[in-house]
Amino acid sequence: MSDPQPQYESAPLTITWEPTRACDLACLHCRAAVQPKRSRFELSTYESYKLVDQIAKLRPRRFFISGGDPLKRDDLYQLVDYARRRGLPPIVTTTATPSLTEENVTRLKNSGADAIALSLDGSTATTHDSFRGLPGSFEQTMRIARHARAIELPLEINTLVEQRSLPDIDAIVAILSTLDIRTWRLFFLVPMGLVGKENMISAVEAEDLFGALYETSLIAPFEIETSEATHYRRFVLQRKLHDAGISINQVLDHDGLVDPATINNLLGTTDLAHGQATDTLFVSHTGEVTISRFLPLAGGNMHYESLADVWRDSALFRGLRNREVFEGKCGRCEFQRLCSGSRARAYAVYRDPFESDPLCAYHPG
Repeated sequence: MSDPQPQYESAPLTITWEPTRACDLACLHCRAAVQPKRSRFELSTYESYKLVDQIAKLRPRRFFISGGDPLKRDDLYQLVDYARRRGLPPIVTTTATPSLTEENVTRLKNSGADAIALSLDGSTATTHDSFRGLPGSFEQTMRIARHARAIELPLEINTLVEQRSLPDIDAIVAILSTLDIRTWRLFFLVPMGLVGKENMISAVEAEDLFGALYETSLIAPFEIETSEATHYRRFVLQRKLHDAGISINQVLDHDGLVDPATINNLLGTTDLAHGQATDTLFVSHTGEVTISRFLPLAGGNMHYESLADVWRDSALFRGLRNREVFEGKCGRCEFQRLCSGSRARAYAVYRDPFESDPLCAYHPG
């Protein structure tokens, strides 16, 4: 593909597809009910190829194949190979179920997977397995992590951030430093299903964790990203402004927002500088399209319209790109260009995707 990389206004930077919701785990924080069997409404192999074709046309920076447990699909290796041949090196997010064997991980690499992503939600078997609802999940995760390193398949680790895991973060970092991972991605809880608002950490605790993550990022041999916590980008920019001796008033434009040049100069072109929720697109196992797996509001369905049309023209995506309709602090924030807040969490807590993210402690001005 020789056409230039599209700008994020016309194409998402990250696209995630769940080819199935079927999974043998019973994670309480999962948005889906436990479904060990695949749905008859999943995209077929042929429909999946067509979806990959549409994703390839949008040329996202990153493409995730997630779930559920994607290994539940017999055609997963075909789909990974096809995505690679279409210029989309996929990151396959897997779960520590009996399907996650060393042989299957090797097959994923040979099929063209760019990396695998595993979940590590605790530093011990007791803590991690309590999240996953399957004894032995921790040990299997560690075994597969070591195998990925042995076969030189890049490894990424996902960690859920909520009240139970927060005290264990430092111990998890210690484990990660031994695994030779590429990226550590922290998912900040969006209450849904069997997990309520009481399981969320507070906004103040999130801010304190941001400080610890930033300090870790200065010395860690891996990248640190956040999911459903785009205000970590705001925190990082604040720290860099402070370290450079620049007051925020010096970098505000006539709209009262941080100037884009400041963002580019201090954050560069890393994913930190492009972490808004509205830079992402999610496709469900039935073809529904939204911005996040945790936001149950669809912008369209790939059965009836192209992903490009949904992204550019649907009421949901156009609305979320219009910051003038954001309410509360998010509507007044100087860091709007960098952080849109978690629209999924705003919806989960207030039933309004345009409300402020309740996990943000920052007060504009």
